[in-house]
Amino acid sequence: MWRRSPLKMKKEQYFAVYEYIIGDTAFDPSENMVSAYKANPGQVQPEDVDECNFNTIISKPRVSSEHVNGIWKGRFPWLRNIPNRIRGRKSLKKVLKYIHCTVILHNLLIELRDAPMSSWEPRDEDKVSDIAVPSPEDEEMLPEERMLYQVVPDDAPKDWRRDTLKEYLRETHDVFEEERKARGRCEDDSNVFMEQYYAIDTKHEEFFNQFK
Repeated sequence: MWRRSPLKMKKEQYFAVYEYIIGDTAFDPSENMVSAYKANPGQVQPEDVDECNFNTIISKPRVSSEHVNGIWKGRFPWLRNIPNRIRGRKSLKKVLKYIHCTVILHNLLIELRDAPMSSWEPRDEDKVSDIAVPSPEDEEMLPEERMLYQVVPDDAPKDWRRDTLKEYLRETHDVFEEERKARGRCEDDSNVFMEQYYAIDTKHEEFFNQFK
């Protein structure tokens, strides 16, 4: 469906050079699609730690989008179990028009501040703010941030956009920082262990040297 959609086929009409959509592993990465990294068969997460951290970060906006769908369906329960039968092209267009109408009404109600029930609202920890980028005119923008606004080169691999975003997040996001700290603590513990091991080994060597 994505491959045949206007968003994919006529991307110039819908995306600026730095804009993209976040998707799950069902989508292939591309200039305007940043999808999660796939795990090897039989595994839940990718083996690469950076790829796991990247998946964790982009999962939050994806969760928020699912909450948006929940609020939308909460306003219009008809969407949860559409009773119309699809008998052909004409009936399909009719259903799509109905769905389009609910989208318009949903957005209108939001603008009129007709808030939905609190149980439909996303939780604070699911709200999107982790990978928001500043305006490209911002003079204080970091070099890593400016990379996000570059036009994808013609000869770039299909996951160029995703890898660029991963590099930016690796330098700036708390998830990667916590992983680096944890890795540092493990290395410190390992160094202490090796120092203790060599100290014991030296003592043993000195002991046995007495009998030579």
